[in-house]
Amino acid sequence: MSGRERRPLLNRTSAEWLLVTLVCALLAAITASHGLLWRLDRVFYDAIMGSRQLPADPDVVIVAIDDRSLADIGRWPWDRAVHAALLERLIAADTAAVAFDIILNEPDPAHPAADAALARLISAHGRVVLPMIHAGRAAQGDGEGLPIPPFAEAAAAIGHIHMELDPDGIARSVYLWEGQGAPRHPQLALAMLGLVAPQQAAKYLPPPATTAPGWRRAGWMHIPFRGPPGTFRYISYVDILRGDVPPSALRNAVVFVGASAVGMGDSVPTPTSGHARPMPGVEINASIFSALRAGKAIQVVSPQLSALLSALVVVAAMLAMLRLGPRLALLAAFGFSACTLLLAWLLLTQAQQWLPPVGAVLACMLAYPLWSWRRLEAAQNYLDTELSAQRRSQRTDGPLRRPHLGGPRCRQNPAGDAAFHRRHPR
Repeated sequence: MSGRERRPLLNRTSAEWLLVTLVCALLAAITASHGLLWRLDRVFYDAIMGSRQLPADPDVVIVAIDDRSLADIGRWPWDRAVHAALLERLIAADTAAVAFDIILNEPDPAHPAADAALARLISAHGRVVLPMIHAGRAAQGDGEGLPIPPFAEAAAAIGHIHMELDPDGIARSVYLWEGQGAPRHPQLALAMLGLVAPQQAAKYLPPPATTAPGWRRAGWMHIPFRGPPGTFRYISYVDILRGDVPPSALRNAVVFVGASAVGMGDSVPTPTSGHARPMPGVEINASIFSALRAGKAIQVVSPQLSALLSALVVVAAMLAMLRLGPRLALLAAFGFSACTLLLAWLLLTQAQQWLPPVGAVLACMLAYPLWSWRRLEAAQNYLDTELSAQRRSQRTDGPLRRPHLGGPRCRQNPAGDAAFHRRHPR
């Protein structure tokens, strides 16, 4: 066959390779940019987070409102005088800062003196952070649930305690800034960091001042949990009240006070705990503080960059499969998929960047059967073309025919007939 006859087949194969590449690359880009396979991406993300165990900061202490404290002090909510007694002991221990993960946005009309005593001790400590909440319509309308004025004026900072839950109900991320009309309130851990390490907290600047209706958020980050629940040092609330904890154990400590009792309802599932063993919200705040102080906040790769990287992986895999045989092409598809997962793992653990990998992985695995199908189809077309050309050549040249003995065809040879009659006269 001449080169002129082969060129259209080669062009068709190249066009089909380009079509398969474009389809798979576009599929990977759309999947990565729009998060269509977010459940599978989250499974891989949780596997990475759950597989590592990092040491907790030794100066971070969680004062837990645990079941033993509830059994000893009484049912919740407690009198504000109890919190005042705890804060008095924390002042005596010379703690670095204290964050209360306890909502104090309503006065106690039955014990006004206890409210006044707690406000006085908050001011005396000088480094106390109090929480604010996003008040629902059933409570105070769609607005900010701030601590009551005596507490808010005495506190050194106020931070929100809202946790972001993904559609599967697991807490993986948080917004560093939230507020009504403008994201002006820092997260509780960031507010605490502003008291302990102001220079480090300055790296997480608030967004430009703008006003818009509704609840506004900014500074989204994934939480790099250090381990499962209980990674940080826990001290029972009641043990401090009883004086069972020496002041030296709390000196210069960064203290987070919050609930860990099962019935308090302040625990949520996390990547390192799952639904079976939720993590107390107070420990999540401690994890955020530790990550921000170490500069380890996890950022998500932008959708545009994620789409570009996913498409490039597919193009590279298709280029490899174009030049390799079927067996090596299969190995290339698996190899590029494994490299994509490895890249996502390295970015998350070493660079604190999350790149969703599943879209690129599935596109690579889809590219192999599609390209193999088109390659087999091209080979079949090539063989059919060759066979048709050979048949046309045989019809043009004419086949070699062997003579037949006897029968009607013998009468077509007069010389043969005469010789036969001479040897066999009638």
